[in-house]
Amino acid sequence: MTEAQECTTCQKEKCIGQTGGVCSVPFGVEIASQCHGHQPPAPPADAQPGESELTAVESTKDILQSQPMPESVATSFFAALFKGKHHIPCNLKPFGFGWAVSYYGDLSTWDSNMLTRLVFLAHDACIRAEIGSSSPRMVRIIIHQRATREGGFAQRHPTIESALANWRATHPDGWRIEA
Repeated sequence: MTEAQECTTCQKEKCIGQTGGVCSVPFGVEIASQCHGHQPPAPPADAQPGESELTAVESTKDILQSQPMPESVATSFFAALFKGKHHIPCNLKPFGFGWAVSYYGDLSTWDSNMLTRLVFLAHDACIRAEIGSSSPRMVRIIIHQRATREGGFAQRHPTIESALANWRATHPDGWRIEA
């Protein structure tokens, strides 16, 4: 959504976290707090529990139980990711219940291993990490703290070991690139 557009939900400009003028996460999870205080969209009238990963009841519960991530936790996470607080590329910016930084640089799994560090840190710290667009030639690294290793989809974050075990269970032969 461009800055000149209005949110079709609350009719205010610059509605953060919107895509095409409507909330982009089912039933407003994690985005409702950013949208000038409007009510998250209601589930479809014919929606049945179990039709999606989140039901209206679960998402409302998640919104009510969500607490903003302390800036000190985000600073510590980004300092570990960028190998020192002085290397964090910009000021942390609030992003919903989490924090974000814009980054210009390589994200790889081996030679600079920034991507690997991001994934390992996120799983170790029980923090959901996301890479999103920021501006031309930049990405935004967004983090949201999770409360537990178990529970609802929007509340939990697995350990790296359980994520790897799940991957191996669903891809028993690994991933092979056909030449």
